Amino acid sequence: MKNLLLLIILLPGYSWSCSCAYDRSMEEVVAKSKVVFYGEVIGVEKIGKIVQSGEMQQYKITIYPQEVYKGKPRSRYVFKGAKYYNDTDKDDVVVGGCSLDVALGEKYVIFVEKGKNVEWDWCSEHILPKETKKYEYFIQNIKPGL
Repeated sequence: MKNLLLLIILLPGYSWSCSCAYDRSMEEVVAKSKVVFYGEVIGVEKIGKIVQSGEMQQYKITIYPQEVYKGKPRSRYVFKGAKYYNDTDKDDVVVGGCSLDVALGEKYVIFVEKGKNVEWDWCSEHILPKETKKYEYFIQNIKPGL
């Protein structure tokens, strides 16, 4: 109990984490995806009503496909995300329920599945942030078979 209290006191901002539960395997999502690509964020902008600090702001995230693994992608994809706006935030935008950082130049593997919206958050089964375990699994185990 003392250790838990010490951890909470020393790391108050880092003591909570996001837990992701997936209904399908990555292999199944890739198999059902029409397009799979590696792309770069080329635009992040506020959309809809511009809100005051502490309110939910909508964002448009534009991705440019750089390397195609499956299918024929469009020249660019636009996704929507949202976050509570804080007027003291840096240039990075954190969107989605589990705070997936989005900044110009960030890179992701994206699965575009017909009839499914790409949810822009850390737990999305359609987005693999570069340098994560999900991304490494894809590169080592799934990409070679595409």
